[in-house]
Amino acid sequence: MLSPDPCLQRAMRAEKSEATKDRLRHDRRNFNLNVLRHCLGLSSPQGASASSAYFSSTLSYSAETFEDPVFVCLDTEGYIGSVREIGLTILDSRNLNNPDNISDWSRVLESHNYIVRKDLKAEASRPFNFGTSQRMNRRWSGWLLEKVLRTGSPDPARTEPRNVILVGDSIFYDLHGLARTERGKLDFTSIPDVPVIDTADLAYGVFKLQPWLRPGLTELIDWLEIESKGITWHNAGNDANATMKVMLMLALRSYEKLDLKDKDEDRANMLRHIVRASSPVSPMEIDCEDYDKLKDQQVSDRMGDWVDACEGGIDLENMVGELEIES
Repeated sequence: MLSPDPCLQRAMRAEKSEATKDRLRHDRRNFNLNVLRHCLGLSSPQGASASSAYFSSTLSYSAETFEDPVFVCLDTEGYIGSVREIGLTILDSRNLNNPDNISDWSRVLESHNYIVRKDLKAEASRPFNFGTSQRMNRRWSGWLLEKVLRTGSPDPARTEPRNVILVGDSIFYDLHGLARTERGKLDFTSIPDVPVIDTADLAYGVFKLQPWLRPGLTELIDWLEIESKGITWHNAGNDANATMKVMLMLALRSYEKLDLKDKDEDRANMLRHIVRASSPVSPMEIDCEDYDKLKDQQVSDRMGDWVDACEGGIDLENMVGELEIES
């Protein structure tokens, strides 16, 4: 039996990658606000599927992709090829559907800030306002993001595959930078079925903007009247938190404009409360340990479960070996 031609394999991978990029470019410009509102529980009959919202859009993903979703907002700081910080803010739609289980509304938006390249000046002048920054060796950044995009959580104990929707502000600059980094790169085109919401693109439909006008994150914060006092900008975790709030408020603004007989004001008020409740806290000390959750027994046991549950998982054996060398 002849072995596959390496050149042909590379050509096929490149063709698949370009096709994925074309789909992403199309979808990020055509993400229908109806689909977003459905995912957030707005303007949809109780228990209805995403089919009606999905078929009103021109998205290339299936309707099932938007059921029971986890929104993951991504932001990076640094320059192409050398990302300094990675920020994540996560909103699980299950929390919206089970509000009685929420004891602290300020924690519904779960924010993280990972420092992958030391910059003492930046750390001192741009602190993380929504928790404790964690240092992480940059070689694990791609692995961490792939895990989050498959499970909706950076916690190694969370192994259930979920429908993740990636959110960002001009996010393709962030994805380009992560794909060009020397170590721990993330090739987003290799992860199938992850829709992308770009808040800068969503704003065009909500505010009826001219094509040449592309608002920045702080402009959208002001236009949507989101409380930003105390937030330090250009910290990846802070910007990810703000971008998630922008997405929620854009959905609410578009919802307010709908002429619906039976609006779900309880759900709308819940989302407004989540935006208000997630307010900045006093900057906390940086956790100087190298992301302990990725070490030793937690890696070999819990991540083994995750690899078994997800096709095309990480190279666990190689990862554990590298951790042993580091320690």
